[in-house]
Amino acid sequence: MQQSIRQCYDEKYGKYGIMGEVENLKCENNIPKYHVDSLDVAVAMIFVCYVVLIAFATFYEGTARYKTEEEYKKLTCAGWRRIASAFSIPRNWYRLITVKSTTDIEKLRPIQGVRFYNTILVILSHTVMTFLIGPVANTKYAETLMGKVATLFLSSGPLCVSTFFFMSSFLLIYGIFSQFENKKVKLKDLLGIFINRYIRLTPSVVVVIAFYATWWRHFGSGPHWNDLIGKEFLRCRNNWWINLFYLNNFIERENMCLVQTWYLALDTQYFVFLLVLVWILKKYEKLVWPILCSFFTILIAATFLDNYNEGHEALILPLPEKLYGMKLVLGNTQWYDQMMSWKGNLVGCIIGLAYGYSFYKNKNKSVFEINIANQIIYHIITYVLALGVIIVPGVLIFNSEMDHSIFWASLHVAFGRPIFSFAIGFAIYGAIFGLGWVTKSVMEWPPSYILGRLSYSTYLVHATIILSRVASSRFPTYVSDLHMVYYLFGDVATAFAAGFIMTLLVEMPLSDLQKLMIPMKEINGEKKK
Repeated sequence: MQQSIRQCYDEKYGKYGIMGEVENLKCENNIPKYHVDSLDVAVAMIFVCYVVLIAFATFYEGTARYKTEEEYKKLTCAGWRRIASAFSIPRNWYRLITVKSTTDIEKLRPIQGVRFYNTILVILSHTVMTFLIGPVANTKYAETLMGKVATLFLSSGPLCVSTFFFMSSFLLIYGIFSQFENKKVKLKDLLGIFINRYIRLTPSVVVVIAFYATWWRHFGSGPHWNDLIGKEFLRCRNNWWINLFYLNNFIERENMCLVQTWYLALDTQYFVFLLVLVWILKKYEKLVWPILCSFFTILIAATFLDNYNEGHEALILPLPEKLYGMKLVLGNTQWYDQMMSWKGNLVGCIIGLAYGYSFYKNKNKSVFEINIANQIIYHIITYVLALGVIIVPGVLIFNSEMDHSIFWASLHVAFGRPIFSFAIGFAIYGAIFGLGWVTKSVMEWPPSYILGRLSYSTYLVHATIILSRVASSRFPTYVSDLHMVYYLFGDVATAFAAGFIMTLLVEMPLSDLQKLMIPMKEINGEKKK
């Protein structure tokens, strides 16, 4: 049959001088390729037990709410009752929507807003990428992507990712310097901070891995289902343990389980490095700025030299042949060097440390005078600088008539992210101290604070939503700008809905148990973790 199909196409297109080869011919039907096995049954049993626990905890804690305050505390605040209450849906709903009003929380509201908007941008980029993972009905659209202005922003995904690393390092240095303001930071304190973070993040990862490695493959079918979901299942069956050590961006990266968690692995590795660096900065506080400037300079030079030696392009171009079958991510050297490795994003962390330390030193001061001149400067840095570093080099890079050199490409790779991180950092920093006008209001939009709390779970599950949609498709996808917008809204809404369920039923109950495992300590007269 394969030979007959090849001859048919050769006869049809031979007059155009096109000859083809048929590969990977197969027939998909409704008969499952993978059958339910013992691991599937074990995970299903654990899931049922967990649902029973949630139901019992919700009923128990819910009925206790009708008691007096004294009786409620007695029924929910000691022994097994306290543990059971952690899984109550009403209790976790209240925790989710309750925003404590403290000086730090009010000042740092822009960060939570930026986290929410950045999560939408991540979903947008993955929605667009998955349009081109499988067969496309109108191939002309895919082939002319390079001519679209929106592609500039899609190719600048590394800049968006660097913002997440910026925020993590900002909060890390501010938290440690504030918590240990009049104390020395000991190595055991650093170990405790890391363990705290590991316990907070890992259970949700385990849940998603368990779903990928068991029941996901049974939840759908289609011509591409086994190519996409089946491969994810096999990768997670074989390499799930690597994710638990957050080394999946190094070990078996071409067969990575939960491809989207390369960011989480890299962020964890940065976190360990930054813990030690912040410890050094705290110990030698007078040398904070020389140390940070030295790291910044070394990273700029190292990034330039690495990209120059490797001969990578300035942007990760969204070419159809790279996107098809997820080839852009798995096994692509440029993607690894500029996104998944230590080389690419560490400079954003250093800039985050600089802004975070500056905020720590000036949080009780009036840094900016709120006047028209400063508002104009703020918006020029935030928008002109940030968008300029995307658009101007992008237009030149996408111009096929220009000669492109590795030198200028490496210069853009070395300086693009630092400039963008500086601009976004200034947007956040300025908004914290009162600048920003409408921009500040958007970042501090009240619902964004709650939605920002859903960002971690949403990030973990959004790829499941998008890939399931693509893998279950029965026909080649028709792609257009309108279709992308339409699917983006659907993917964002569905991902946040799934993230909400994950947060309410998994992330928040287990974070509540974490507080029981790691008691609060009294530091400087305030309760700290």
